Amino acid sequence: MSASAAPDLATEVREAAIRHLWRQWQAVGGAVSGPGQANAIVDPEVLILTSLWILDHERRLADVTGSWVRINSALLSIQRLGNLSRQFPEIAIERLGSLAAVGLAAKDIRWKSLRSKRASSDLGMRDNKVRAIEAPLRSWATLMLQLRRGMGVGAKADVLTYLLGINVTGLEWASVATIAEETGYTPAAVRRVADDLAAASFIRVPGTGEGGRSLQRMYSADPAAWVQLLRIGTHQPGWGYWRERFLFVIALLQWLESLRSRKVSAYARDVEARELLTRHIGAIRRDRVVDPMELSGAELNAEYLNRVAKALINWMGNRG
Repeated sequence: MSASAAPDLATEVREAAIRHLWRQWQAVGGAVSGPGQANAIVDPEVLILTSLWILDHERRLADVTGSWVRINSALLSIQRLGNLSRQFPEIAIERLGSLAAVGLAAKDIRWKSLRSKRASSDLGMRDNKVRAIEAPLRSWATLMLQLRRGMGVGAKADVLTYLLGINVTGLEWASVATIAEETGYTPAAVRRVADDLAAASFIRVPGTGEGGRSLQRMYSADPAAWVQLLRIGTHQPGWGYWRERFLFVIALLQWLESLRSRKVSAYARDVEARELLTRHIGAIRRDRVVDPMELSGAELNAEYLNRVAKALINWMGNRG
């Protein structure tokens, strides 16, 4: 990928990300329309943070984000929003501080913890029209919200969502560390709630009978056992790994934008591309966005980064 090709790739990646953000908002109750639907489980906190970050390129996201929060704030984990926001650029954190005013206006005092003096004064939200409804549940895309509605907002619902989401094609086990990384809670909190879920026979631990405990901190869940109870259908699109994927999109767009203002040799560009790919390898390894065999033998350079970006765009369009 040459420096001259960077703006075109940035535009392509940004537009694909925005299209998918709209698909996710539509799935959770945003009053928007468009082709396709979100298939993978929507991560509401990541959806909000990514939407806030990309507002400069799609101002209408401010309207639907604010409207959705006014109506559905009770289904959000404010603790998790704060935890995950630290991984996002500063502008997203500032705008989250402004969004806190919307949550407080909806009489959700939990937002006080996110109110900040660094908050952007105006997100450009228009309140003359309702642009969201109460989140429609009973689909795999809204599984996290549905479990929060029934079990309460917190680590238990989110841990169960993650374990159900990773068991799409076969039995998968996850460690405490992995679950904590994906859900944004502390390992201690994850261990505590996962053991409770296992004791209640909601999830499994290896080498034990139903409801038993194991000294091994590994856990799994069977989606088939929950389908009828939750009335969500048999289609299982999976967890989605949106935190990794949108953070990769953000890092990629920031890097591509930087190439417009810096003179970088082809060699230095390849080195930076390799570092970016290495840092965000989880975003492309999951769900075979890029074939693992190809990835293991690839030369991680700017040209390969271009191929990976296009593969992720295609994945989001077809399976996300």
